[in-house]
Amino acid sequence: MHISLASAPTPPDIHDRVCSHGASRGRQTSTDRHGSGIREITALAAAVRATRKRHELTQADLAGLAGVSLGFLIALEGGKPTVALNKVVQVIAALGLRLSVSQAQ
Repeated sequence: MHISLASAPTPPDIHDRVCSHGASRGRQTSTDRHGSGIREITALAAAVRATRKRHELTQADLAGLAGVSLGFLIALEGGKPTVALNKVVQVIAALGLRLSVSQAQ
């Protein structure tokens, strides 16, 4: 099995959502991860963290946008292997990413 993160169409209101949560960062950056396979939780954690930083979001900003607790986001970015998948999906969606699963080659 091959799991990957890819850019979804960036929500047009990401800047507005970030600013409404107290962040004043307006620069949007690419979150393109095409061709990047994720075979372990640490790679997923690193991808989430890197994308969050490219969007210039704090962990608190992203937790608020995604509707998850700050503690959950810290655990996810730290590579905790038992995070709830539904919350992972919320986080990656808030970053403008999508999760896909395909047969490994």
